[in-house]
Amino acid sequence: INRLLQVRLRARGYEVASATDGAAGLAEIERFKPDLLVCDVSMPVMGGLEVLERVRAEGRDLAVVMATAFGSETIAIEALRRGADDYLRKPLEPVEFKAVLDRTVGRLRLARENQRLQRQLDEKRLQLEAELARAADVQARLLPAAPPVVPGWDVAGACLPAREVGGDFFDWQVDDGGHFLSLTLGDVMGKGMAAALLMATVRAALRAAPADPSPARRLAGVERALADDLESSAAFVTLFHARIDLATGEAAVADAGHGLALVRRRDGAVGPLRVPKG
Repeated sequence: INRLLQVRLRARGYEVASATDGAAGLAEIERFKPDLLVCDVSMPVMGGLEVLERVRAEGRDLAVVMATAFGSETIAIEALRRGADDYLRKPLEPVEFKAVLDRTVGRLRLARENQRLQRQLDEKRLQLEAELARAADVQARLLPAAPPVVPGWDVAGACLPAREVGGDFFDWQVDDGGHFLSLTLGDVMGKGMAAALLMATVRAALRAAPADPSPARRLAGVERALADDLESSAAFVTLFHARIDLATGEAAVADAGHGLALVRRRDGAVGPLRVPKG
Protein backbone atom coordinates (compact mmCIF):
# COMPACT_ATOMS: atom_id res chain seq x y z
CA ILE A 1 0.00 0.00 0.00
CA ASN A 2 2.88 2.34 0.82
CA ARG A 3 4.51 1.82 -2.56
CA LEU A 4 1.15 2.05 -4.34
CA LEU A 5 0.46 5.42 -2.68
CA GLN A 6 3.86 6.71 -3.75
CA VAL A 7 3.27 5.69 -7.35
CA ARG A 8 -0.20 7.24 -7.48
CA LEU A 9 0.89 10.48 -5.83
CA ARG A 10 3.94 10.89 -8.05
CA ALA A 11 1.74 10.20 -11.08
CA ARG A 12 -0.38 13.18 -10.03
CA GLY A 13 2.68 15.45 -9.80
CA TYR A 14 3.37 15.34 -6.06
CA GLU A 15 6.78 15.14 -4.43
CA VAL A 16 6.70 12.16 -2.07
CA ALA A 17 8.60 10.93 1.00
CA SER A 18 7.64 7.83 2.96
CA ALA A 19 8.29 5.98 6.21
CA THR A 20 7.33 2.54 7.46
CA ASP A 21 6.56 3.34 11.12
CA GLY A 22 5.17 6.22 13.13
CA ALA A 23 8.40 7.39 14.76
CA ALA A 24 10.25 7.42 11.44
CA GLY A 25 7.26 9.23 9.96
CA LEU A 26 7.57 12.07 12.48
CA ALA A 27 11.26 12.42 11.67
CA GLU A 28 10.43 12.51 7.96
CA ILE A 29 7.79 15.17 8.55
CA GLU A 30 10.41 17.30 10.30
CA ARG A 31 12.81 16.87 7.40
CA PHE A 32 10.44 16.94 4.43
CA LYS A 33 7.84 19.42 5.74
CA PRO A 34 4.96 18.04 3.65
CA ASP A 35 1.68 19.74 2.84
CA LEU A 36 -0.25 16.45 3.04
CA LEU A 37 0.27 13.44 5.31
CA VAL A 38 -1.33 10.09 4.48
CA CYS A 39 -0.99 8.00 7.62
CA ASP A 40 -2.05 4.44 8.41
CA VAL A 41 -3.81 3.96 11.73
CA SER A 42 -1.97 0.70 12.42
CA MET A 43 1.84 1.08 12.30
CA PRO A 44 4.77 -0.33 14.31
CA VAL A 45 6.66 1.68 16.97
CA MET A 46 4.03 4.45 17.02
CA GLY A 47 0.42 4.21 15.85
CA GLY A 48 -1.21 6.60 13.42
CA LEU A 49 -3.51 8.22 15.98
CA GLU A 50 -0.51 9.12 18.16
CA VAL A 51 1.28 10.56 15.12
CA LEU A 52 -1.85 12.59 14.38
CA GLU A 53 -1.97 13.94 17.92
CA ARG A 54 1.72 14.89 17.82
CA VAL A 55 1.30 16.67 14.49
CA ARG A 56 -1.71 18.65 15.72
CA ALA A 57 -0.10 19.44 19.07
CA GLU A 58 2.91 20.93 17.26
CA GLY A 59 0.58 23.12 15.18
CA ARG A 60 2.01 22.01 11.85
CA ASP A 61 0.41 23.45 8.74
CA LEU A 62 -0.46 20.27 6.88
CA ALA A 63 -3.52 18.22 6.03
CA VAL A 64 -3.82 14.68 7.41
CA VAL A 65 -5.62 11.76 5.80
CA MET A 66 -5.86 8.58 7.88
CA ALA A 67 -5.96 5.17 6.21
CA THR A 68 -8.08 2.53 7.97
CA ALA A 69 -9.17 -1.00 7.18
CA PHE A 70 -12.57 -1.45 5.53
CA GLY A 71 -15.28 -1.57 8.18
CA SER A 72 -13.26 0.46 10.73
CA GLU A 73 -15.55 3.49 10.63
CA THR A 74 -15.35 3.88 14.41
CA ILE A 75 -11.59 4.39 14.21
CA ALA A 76 -12.05 6.79 11.29
CA ILE A 77 -14.51 8.88 13.31
CA GLU A 78 -12.06 8.96 16.23
CA ALA A 79 -9.31 10.13 13.85
CA LEU A 80 -11.54 12.93 12.57
CA ARG A 81 -12.32 13.93 16.15
CA ARG A 82 -8.61 14.20 16.89
CA GLY A 83 -7.98 16.49 13.94
CA ALA A 84 -7.71 14.39 10.76
CA ASP A 85 -9.01 16.10 7.64
CA ASP A 86 -10.33 12.93 5.96
CA TYR A 87 -9.83 9.17 5.81
CA LEU A 88 -9.25 6.43 3.25
CA ARG A 89 -10.50 2.86 3.46
CA LYS A 90 -8.21 -0.04 2.64
CA PRO A 91 -7.96 -1.62 0.18
CA LEU A 92 -7.65 1.64 -1.73
CA GLU A 93 -10.11 2.32 -4.53
CA PRO A 94 -8.75 4.64 -7.27
CA VAL A 95 -11.96 6.68 -7.50
CA GLU A 96 -12.22 7.18 -3.73
CA PHE A 97 -8.49 7.93 -3.48
CA LYS A 98 -8.76 10.67 -6.11
CA ALA A 99 -11.88 12.15 -4.48
CA VAL A 100 -10.33 12.24 -0.99
CA LEU A 101 -7.06 13.65 -2.29
CA ASP A 102 -8.68 16.42 -4.32
CA ARG A 103 -11.07 17.29 -1.51
CA THR A 104 -8.35 17.46 1.13
CA VAL A 105 -5.90 19.45 -0.97
CA GLY A 106 -8.67 21.84 -1.99
CA ARG A 107 -9.60 22.48 1.64
CA LEU A 108 -5.94 22.97 2.56
CA ARG A 109 -5.46 25.56 -0.17
CA LEU A 110 -8.64 27.35 0.86
CA ALA A 111 -7.59 27.37 4.52
CA ARG A 112 -4.19 28.80 3.66
CA GLU A 113 -5.74 31.45 1.45
CA ASN A 114 -8.11 32.38 4.29
CA GLN A 115 -5.15 32.60 6.67
CA ARG A 116 -3.29 34.83 4.22
CA LEU A 117 -6.30 37.12 3.84
CA GLN A 118 -6.79 37.18 7.62
CA ARG A 119 -3.17 38.23 8.09
CA GLN A 120 -3.68 41.02 5.56
CA LEU A 121 -6.84 42.12 7.36
CA ASP A 122 -5.02 42.09 10.70
CA GLU A 123 -2.19 44.18 9.25
CA LYS A 124 -4.68 46.66 7.77
CA ARG A 125 -6.57 46.79 11.06
CA LEU A 126 -3.38 47.56 12.99
CA GLN A 127 -2.46 50.25 10.46
CA LEU A 128 -5.93 51.76 10.72
CA GLU A 129 -5.83 51.70 14.51
CA ALA A 130 -2.45 53.45 14.46
CA GLU A 131 -3.74 56.06 11.99
CA LEU A 132 -6.87 56.64 14.08
CA ALA A 133 -4.79 57.01 17.22
CA ARG A 134 -2.60 59.55 15.46
CA ALA A 135 -5.67 61.37 14.11
CA ALA A 136 -7.20 61.45 17.60
CA ASP A 137 -3.98 62.94 18.95
CA VAL A 138 -3.89 65.58 16.21
CA GLN A 139 -7.55 66.44 16.77
CA ALA A 140 -7.02 66.76 20.52
CA ARG A 141 -4.16 69.17 19.82
CA LEU A 142 -6.45 71.30 17.63
CA LEU A 143 -8.67 71.96 20.64
CA PRO A 144 -7.58 74.71 23.04
CA ALA A 145 -4.78 73.40 25.24
CA ALA A 146 -5.61 75.75 28.11
CA PRO A 147 -8.28 78.39 28.82
CA PRO A 148 -7.40 82.01 28.20
CA VAL A 149 -6.37 84.06 31.21
CA VAL A 150 -9.14 86.64 31.49
CA PRO A 151 -9.23 88.63 34.74
CA GLY A 152 -12.59 88.26 36.46
CA TRP A 153 -13.70 85.35 34.25
CA ASP A 154 -13.51 81.58 34.51
CA VAL A 155 -13.37 79.76 31.17
CA ALA A 156 -13.41 75.98 30.70
CA GLY A 157 -14.19 73.50 27.93
CA ALA A 158 -14.08 69.79 27.18
CA CYS A 159 -14.76 67.52 24.23
CA LEU A 160 -15.24 63.73 24.46
CA PRO A 161 -15.70 62.19 20.97
CA ALA A 162 -17.96 59.14 20.72
CA ARG A 163 -15.26 57.39 18.66
CA GLU A 164 -11.52 57.90 18.27
CA VAL A 165 -12.21 61.08 16.32
CA GLY A 166 -15.37 63.06 15.69
CA GLY A 167 -16.89 66.29 14.47
CA ASP A 168 -17.57 68.14 17.73
CA PHE A 169 -15.30 71.00 18.71
CA PHE A 170 -15.03 74.19 20.73
CA ASP A 171 -12.71 77.15 20.50
CA TRP A 172 -12.04 80.54 22.08
CA GLN A 173 -10.08 83.62 21.13
CA VAL A 174 -9.29 86.86 22.89
CA ASP A 175 -9.27 89.70 20.37
CA ASP A 176 -9.28 93.51 20.09
CA GLY A 177 -6.45 93.96 22.52
CA GLY A 178 -7.93 91.65 25.12
CA HIS A 179 -11.25 93.48 25.40
CA PHE A 180 -13.43 90.80 23.82
CA LEU A 181 -13.66 87.01 24.17
CA SER A 182 -15.03 84.95 21.29
CA LEU A 183 -16.45 81.52 22.10
CA THR A 184 -17.46 78.86 19.55
CA LEU A 185 -19.20 75.49 19.80
CA GLY A 186 -19.54 73.37 16.68
CA ASP A 187 -20.95 70.05 15.57
CA VAL A 188 -20.21 68.50 12.16
CA MET A 189 -22.79 66.02 10.92
CA GLY A 190 -21.75 62.41 11.45
CA LYS A 191 -18.87 60.80 13.27
CA GLY A 192 -15.46 59.38 12.51
CA MET A 193 -12.72 60.51 10.17
CA ALA A 194 -14.92 62.35 7.63
CA ALA A 195 -16.48 64.49 10.37
CA ALA A 196 -13.06 65.14 11.89
CA LEU A 197 -11.68 66.39 8.56
CA LEU A 198 -14.60 68.79 8.15
CA MET A 199 -14.21 69.91 11.76
CA ALA A 200 -10.60 70.89 11.09
CA THR A 201 -11.69 72.79 7.97
CA VAL A 202 -14.42 74.68 9.84
CA ARG A 203 -12.05 75.53 12.69
CA ALA A 204 -9.46 76.87 10.24
CA ALA A 205 -12.10 78.99 8.47
CA LEU A 206 -13.28 80.43 11.80
CA ARG A 207 -9.75 81.21 12.88
CA ALA A 208 -9.06 82.93 9.56
CA ALA A 209 -12.27 84.98 9.63
CA PRO A 210 -11.67 88.60 10.74
CA ALA A 211 -13.10 89.70 14.07
CA ASP A 212 -16.51 91.29 13.76
CA PRO A 213 -18.75 92.98 16.33
CA SER A 214 -21.56 90.88 14.87
CA PRO A 215 -21.14 87.11 15.37
CA ALA A 216 -23.87 86.57 12.78
CA ARG A 217 -21.88 88.42 10.10
CA ARG A 218 -18.75 86.46 11.01
CA LEU A 219 -20.57 83.13 10.70
CA ALA A 220 -22.12 84.26 7.42
CA GLY A 221 -18.64 84.87 6.04
CA VAL A 222 -17.49 81.44 7.20
CA GLU A 223 -20.59 79.90 5.61
CA ARG A 224 -19.78 81.48 2.25
CA ALA A 225 -16.18 80.23 2.48
CA LEU A 226 -17.28 76.66 3.24
CA ALA A 227 -20.37 76.42 1.03
CA ASP A 228 -18.69 74.50 -1.79
CA ASP A 229 -16.93 72.08 0.56
CA LEU A 230 -20.09 71.33 2.52
CA GLU A 231 -22.13 70.86 -0.65
CA SER A 232 -19.59 68.51 -2.25
CA SER A 233 -19.36 66.42 0.92
CA ALA A 234 -23.16 66.43 1.45
CA ALA A 235 -22.62 67.54 5.05
CA PHE A 236 -23.72 70.33 7.32
CA VAL A 237 -22.36 72.00 10.44
CA THR A 238 -24.16 73.63 13.35
CA LEU A 239 -22.39 76.43 15.21
CA PHE A 240 -22.90 78.59 18.25
CA HIS A 241 -20.73 81.70 18.30
CA ALA A 242 -20.59 84.39 20.99
CA ARG A 243 -18.60 87.60 21.40
CA ILE A 244 -18.39 88.83 24.98
CA ASP A 245 -17.39 92.34 26.04
CA LEU A 246 -15.14 91.54 28.99
CA ALA A 247 -15.55 94.97 30.52
CA THR A 248 -19.37 95.04 30.55
CA GLY A 249 -20.25 91.34 30.38
CA GLU A 250 -22.54 91.98 27.43
CA ALA A 251 -22.61 89.18 24.87
CA ALA A 252 -23.59 89.18 21.21
CA VAL A 253 -24.46 85.65 20.04
CA ALA A 254 -25.37 83.82 16.87
CA ASP A 255 -26.85 80.33 16.76
CA ALA A 256 -26.46 78.64 13.38
CA GLY A 257 -28.69 75.62 13.93
CA HIS A 258 -27.00 74.49 17.16
CA GLY A 259 -29.85 75.19 19.55
CA LEU A 260 -28.18 73.71 22.63
CA ALA A 261 -26.74 76.74 24.44
CA LEU A 262 -27.48 77.08 28.17
CA VAL A 263 -26.92 80.03 30.44
CA ARG A 264 -26.35 80.03 34.18
CA ARG A 265 -27.86 83.08 35.87
CA ARG A 266 -26.44 84.96 38.84
CA ASP A 267 -28.92 83.24 41.15
CA GLY A 268 -27.72 79.79 40.01
CA ALA A 269 -30.67 79.02 37.75
CA VAL A 270 -29.77 77.25 34.48
CA GLY A 271 -31.90 77.48 31.37
CA PRO A 272 -31.73 77.64 27.59
CA LEU A 273 -30.23 80.73 26.05
CA ARG A 274 -32.90 82.35 23.89
CA VAL A 275 -31.36 83.64 20.70
CA PRO A 276 -33.63 85.89 18.61
CA LYS A 277 -34.15 84.62 15.07
CA GLY A 278 -33.23 86.69 12.09
